[in-house]
Amino acid sequence: MADVMILRELPTRLAELSRSDLQRSTAAAIGVGMGLVALAVAWFLAEGTGRLATLAIAAALIAAQLAVVARREPGTLEWASVMLLQAAVPTVATFALGDHLLVLTPVWIVYAVWAALLFPMRLVLVATVWNAAGIATPSLLMIYREGMDPVGPVACGAVTIGSMLMAVLSVQVLAVAQRHSEARSYNESRTDPMTGLFNRRHTDSALHDELRLAERTGRPCGVLLVDIDHFKSVNDTHGHAAGDEVLTTVARRILGRARSGDIPTRWGGEEFMLVARDIPDHRALESLAEDVRASCAGTVRVANGRTISVTVSVGAALSVNFPATTAIVEAADRCLYEAKAAGRNCTRVAGVARALTDPSAPRRAAGTGGART
Repeated sequence: MADVMILRELPTRLAELSRSDLQRSTAAAIGVGMGLVALAVAWFLAEGTGRLATLAIAAALIAAQLAVVARREPGTLEWASVMLLQAAVPTVATFALGDHLLVLTPVWIVYAVWAALLFPMRLVLVATVWNAAGIATPSLLMIYREGMDPVGPVACGAVTIGSMLMAVLSVQVLAVAQRHSEARSYNESRTDPMTGLFNRRHTDSALHDELRLAERTGRPCGVLLVDIDHFKSVNDTHGHAAGDEVLTTVARRILGRARSGDIPTRWGGEEFMLVARDIPDHRALESLAEDVRASCAGTVRVANGRTISVTVSVGAALSVNFPATTAIVEAADRCLYEAKAAGRNCTRVAGVARALTDPSAPRRAAGTGGART
């Protein structure tokens, strides 16, 4: 029965594996496989104590690799043991194989790739230096102490060390390019291309996390919905290019009022959202909403030197009253409709009876009035 349950849970567990888990498993398979190749080569080519020593150290290296992979966050001891053993294998193999060391060159290349997949760059370089020293030192000893012809050991060592360095650098270049590509794709997937603010897809998830954090810490968060007044008339009167300029300008003004940890978002169309952390009460939320409204109000210069007067309406809600994602967004949206109905260019906060307005701010954008779009 237990075996059946394990088999049923296997697809779920595999799906939960992160990229680093899969990368670590792949590196383990490569490392262990090449360790077995090293064992086989040493067995057939080496003789006597050299064979036994190479076999013993290669087996220890395989065990160390498995120990690293078994831990999700390997410690310094695990990393150090693998690097030392990686240096020991070529050292002993050089003594054991002599001129036949070139046969193991593919093994060291794959070991270098293995290290580049699994280790941070600084540790990969250390491991490569260790391996190079492990190959060069016994080669020099064989030349100067045992009177060997230097051509064989030098050629073998040079080819092996050069191949290892090329393998490490190649893998690292590819890894850096891949990381940059992944980072660019990730950023593009969560930001709005026009305004540079977060997009709705990102904030849907982030708001859920913020609400859970607020509930856990007892420090409420607030949601502000900001809508540009009479935006349709801006497009109709001045064109869509002018409308885009208004959108990006308002986005910059909202971003300028956002605090560290807040989440400024283009929610859709001419509507923006600001998820604000650490809002202690309704008065603080009301003050922030009015601050955002006043900051967004003003003129926007568009093509041909024309200026457009812009105002916004703001609806806000506090997580204390609306702890669920859907509930707090709907509450802020209702308040935004109330602000629009009250004449625009004002704020409404759920749970607060009065609206804050700025009489000195222009009441309407250029063009004719219109309903919220």
